[in-house]
Amino acid sequence: MLRFFQKFLRENRGAVTVDWVVMTALVMGLCVGATSAFEDAIVAGAAGTAPGAGVPD
Repeated sequence: MLRFFQKFLRENRGAVTVDWVVMTALVMGLCVGATSAFEDAIVAGAAGTAPGAGVPD
């Protein structure tokens, strides 16, 4: 069991995958945050594009 942990600590192939997963999660979080921050402007902009495209009254 000790050899397994020593080998696991020496290898770094999985670390790159973890980096990409963390970066992707951060980008998705930023997108959700930006959408939440500009939600009113998005709805207001969509309301004037076509009949029935806005939020129902």
